[in-house]
Amino acid sequence: MLSTLILALALTPDLTGIYEVSGAPGDALVVLQERAGGELIGYLAGSPTTWIESGQAFPMGALIELQGQDGSQAEPWSVTLKLRKLGRDLTGILIQGSATLPITLTRTGVQFSDETWLWFDQATGGTQDVRRALDLGGNFLLGGFNSSSTCDFMACGGRIDSWSEVAGSHDIWTSSTGSCGQTGHLLGTFDTNSNQLDGTWDSTSCAGPAGMGTFLGGKAGSTSNKEISALLKSLALFADDFEAESLDAADVFHSTYLSDGVNRAAWTTQFSAWFANYDGIQVDISGPKEIITNIGSDVHPYLAGHPRTAWTVRATGTNVSTGLEETFWERIEPELLGPGLRLLGAENGRVVFIGNGQTQPLSIGLPILLSDVDYQTCGAWPFGQHGGGHAEDGHGGIDFEYQAGALCYAAEAGEVVEIRINLGHPPSIQWDVIQEIRPGVLLQYGHVADPPLVNIGDNLTTGAVIGSPSVMPGGSHAVIHFSLSFQGVEQGNGDQCPTPWFNAAAAADWDVIWPQSHYSQELCEPLQCNDREAAPPYTATWDLELAGSGTGPNAILFFRADGYADNYVYTFFDTTGVAYETGVTEQQSSPGTIGIKFIADGTGALTFGACDV
Repeated sequence: MLSTLILALALTPDLTGIYEVSGAPGDALVVLQERAGGELIGYLAGSPTTWIESGQAFPMGALIELQGQDGSQAEPWSVTLKLRKLGRDLTGILIQGSATLPITLTRTGVQFSDETWLWFDQATGGTQDVRRALDLGGNFLLGGFNSSSTCDFMACGGRIDSWSEVAGSHDIWTSSTGSCGQTGHLLGTFDTNSNQLDGTWDSTSCAGPAGMGTFLGGKAGSTSNKEISALLKSLALFADDFEAESLDAADVFHSTYLSDGVNRAAWTTQFSAWFANYDGIQVDISGPKEIITNIGSDVHPYLAGHPRTAWTVRATGTNVSTGLEETFWERIEPELLGPGLRLLGAENGRVVFIGNGQTQPLSIGLPILLSDVDYQTCGAWPFGQHGGGHAEDGHGGIDFEYQAGALCYAAEAGEVVEIRINLGHPPSIQWDVIQEIRPGVLLQYGHVADPPLVNIGDNLTTGAVIGSPSVMPGGSHAVIHFSLSFQGVEQGNGDQCPTPWFNAAAAADWDVIWPQSHYSQELCEPLQCNDREAAPPYTATWDLELAGSGTGPNAILFFRADGYADNYVYTFFDTTGVAYETGVTEQQSSPGTIGIKFIADGTGALTFGACDV
């Protein structure tokens, strides 16, 4: 019996555990789970927007790839940990490009909670994803902050050196590395009525003061080392069962799982079909990037939601019909399109996915009646374009222009989970109303005039009156900002273009609204769903439908240096593609069209045109 126990201990995956990281440019706690084939999955506590992309254990050590995202670059960065076993620990080097750093992962028995926060800069709208790890006594262990969209608020990212709390006062110090390192300081007070942290921030670089301002903060939830380990173990078991072509893979779904009309039995059927159609199945897991299992009473209402995770699963195999290797399934959570693998529960001692409880896929209506749309200024200002108050971050929704006296209506049924003041257009008092229409999915009705006609906790029916649209400064037009997003996800990643999710009635109305809409940015960003992450300059070339059919240019290239530019630099091309005139534009919007004045360089010659995209 003792020999059986010794054998069982020997077979236990020996890299599974919690490790304290030292030697890298930032503290972290790493939780690893070794799969049956030696693949490693894991989670980095106290380190936001950084995740374990892949890993593999070997007899003498391991290779682990980390990826991350911050505001200094558009694409994720990647580093490799090349590690060897040293007793129960791991030691080696961190490799990024040609640079290397020594690194040690020391196995520890520390018990901790990992909190997820969001910091928001009131002046720029910049956000920081924040994590902090606390011991069981609530003492600060380590933490980090990172932004995937901007470096103007505090820094692109960095470590939290200290975070103290005394009677609701939070005193936070940060540091960032790089060619010109920065230190930062946030000082705020936590309001237990709103669960919001309000205060000031400042940062200093090697060149002197780098910025300052006011910020808001909120907690999204937390998890613990035991719950992290339980989730990783469940995901590892799911992947191993999947590779073994065992229908036990469906055990990762709760017995009552339901998501967009798909239940556990449907997943079992899907697994059977995959097993019949593919050989040599391999399942890879990236992340989790986020784990929230506890939604406490101190969580901010906008960030709260439900126990959840963000991760990627990818299945490849050899198609038995073609003999070709294919990626036949990939799921990147969070994702609006179901069936989902994001919301967490427990059953039979295992962490499982519970689904969103919905019998149909997501669809939404409009917050405006077709007869109430006004086209004097724009009609509809689309998603993703760079201009106005979104010159750098891109517009995160659709602004609908309302006729005088028109009202804003609930686009779907659901609970009002937050009403917050919008300070972006003083002296006007405006409100943003946030509605949860299904677990983790939010609609925002921005710029609602004071007072809104709903309250937090109201369960609205589709078409319920939310309030009046606010008249923008100058009295030119009244708008509602309409956005669709994931709860608890940073806005740069969470906001989705609403139009693909319109129901049949909304889509029919949109097909009337959109062709009549007009806005100054559309010469370079003419789509209803523009790329919010697109970097300047913004350019587009417009060609005659029938080459040589007009007396003017055969093609016009429009150029905007950045999102702050109101007008364009233009170039006229003839039928042979030769540029023959350049200059700048002036434009004037009118209902349905944009009037354009082309002013030639040098001569000042004028050409006039009208644009209806």
